[in-house]
Amino acid sequence: MLTWWGRAITAMADQRVTFAGGVTNLSVADFNPKLVVREALHEFWSRNGRYPSTGNTRNLESVAHSMFEHVNARCTDAPWWARDTWNLRLDPRIPRRPNEPHADRIIHLARIEPNWLREGVRYWLSQTLTLDMYTWTTAYARATNVGIRFGAFAEARGITHPAIAETLPALRATFMDYLAVLRSPQSTRSGRAMTTIAANACKTHVQAFYTFMSDNADAAAAFTGDPRWAELNVNHTRLWAPGHTPKRQTSRHEARYYTDTEIGRLLAHLPVLATPTHEFVTIEHEGTTRALQGVGDPQAARIWQLQALTGRRASEICMLDRQPLTMIFGDGQPAGEHDPDAYVARLQYQQTKVDDVDPTILVTQDVVTIIEEQQAWLAEHRPEAAEGPYLFVQLRGNTRGLNPRSYRSYADALRRLSQAVTLTDDSGKPLAYTETHRLRHTRATRLLNDGVPVHVLLKRPGFRAAPMRVPTLG
Repeated sequence: MLTWWGRAITAMADQRVTFAGGVTNLSVADFNPKLVVREALHEFWSRNGRYPSTGNTRNLESVAHSMFEHVNARCTDAPWWARDTWNLRLDPRIPRRPNEPHADRIIHLARIEPNWLREGVRYWLSQTLTLDMYTWTTAYARATNVGIRFGAFAEARGITHPAIAETLPALRATFMDYLAVLRSPQSTRSGRAMTTIAANACKTHVQAFYTFMSDNADAAAAFTGDPRWAELNVNHTRLWAPGHTPKRQTSRHEARYYTDTEIGRLLAHLPVLATPTHEFVTIEHEGTTRALQGVGDPQAARIWQLQALTGRRASEICMLDRQPLTMIFGDGQPAGEHDPDAYVARLQYQQTKVDDVDPTILVTQDVVTIIEEQQAWLAEHRPEAAEGPYLFVQLRGNTRGLNPRSYRSYADALRRLSQAVTLTDDSGKPLAYTETHRLRHTRATRLLNDGVPVHVLLKRPGFRAAPMRVPTLG
C-alpha cells in the first residue's frame, strides 16, 4: 500500500513541478489525500485495465489519510486547533489529562456543517480544552451532539446565521422544533426515537454551546473571523423556556449485580477468551461438557478477572501502570501466605471519573497473581511493551507499546466471547460479559454482605452510593 501510495503522490508532485515550470518545495501535507487516492486508482487502471477491489481501495484510503494526518500534525506550524482533525495520538500539543481513557477517539471537525457552526465549535472546544473546563471525553461528546446532530438540523432547516433568529419567540420556536426532531424517529439511523436521556443531553449541550458563545461573543467573532457571532445576546442563554427544562433522569438497569450462580457460569467459560483462536477448549460446568473455539485474547480475560476481584471500572483497569502494586509485609512474610482473603498489596489505578479521591485499594494475592501473569505475558509476547508505561497494551497500531488497551477493543473481545458461549442468567435471559459495570455492583454487594458497614463502603475510593436493597449472595 505504501508503494502504491508513493507512486501516486510522486506522479502528482512531478505534475505540479512541471506546471510550476521548475523545482518547488513540496510536502505530503500539500496534497489532498482524496486526490492522491484518485491518482492511485487511475494508475492502477492504466497498469491492469480494471479497478482494485473494494477492500484494497479502502486500505489505500486509510494509508493516504494516515500519512497526510501524520505529516500535517507534526510538520506544519499551524496551531493544533486550526486543523480539522484533532487526534491525541498524532498531536501532543492538544491539552489532555495525564491518563485519558478515550485517547483513541478522534474529533473530525470537517464533518460539521454548516461552516459557521464548524468554526464556532472549533472556538468553543479549543477554549474549553485549553482552560481545563472540558476533558477530552467531554469535548468528543459535545462535538458529536452539537456539531453533528445540531449541524444536521441547521443544514436541513437552511439556517445560515449563528444567531438563528432576531427575536426571542422566533429563537425559541426554532429550538422547540429541534427538540421535536430529537424526540422523533428521524433523530437516529435506526429509525427508532432517541432515548429521553440522549435527547436531553443533546439539548443541554446545545444550550451550553450558545451560553458560552454569548458570554464570549466578541472573542468568538475575532477567533472565527465571522462578525455575526458578536450579534449573540442574552436571549441565547435561554433557548428554551424554564417550563421546557426536563427533569434530570438517570439510566436504570433491571439487574445491577450477579448472583453466585451467574458469576460461576461466567468464570467457568472465561478460559474461552484466553484460548488461541486456532485451538478448542473443553468447558465442563453444571453437568454439561462443551468444546468451544478460543477467542484469543488473554489480556481481556485478565482485565475481566481484575474487574471482578476489585470492583474497579473497565477504564481504570485497562490503564493500569506496568508496575501498579506496592506490597504489604507483616513480620517479614506476605500476609496472604496463610490467609487467601488477607490483603497483601496496595493497587494503584488510574482514576479519571471522580476527583479528589485516593486512587489506591488494598488487594488480595489473587489480584497480585493475575498482574504478575500479565507482566510475564508482556515480556514474552510484547517485549517492546514490557518496559512501557502500561500493564495492558493495545495490540494494533502500537508498535512501540506506548498505548494502553482501549475500552473499545476490550468490549469487542467480550462481545465475541458472549456470542461464542451463549450463556443465560438465572431467569433465562442472555448473560453477557460486556456488562462489566455489574461486576462493580456485585463487588460492593459482597462487601456489604461480608459485614463492611455502609459508611465505610461509601468512603471506599470510587464508591459513591450503596444499594438500598442488598441481596444475599451465597
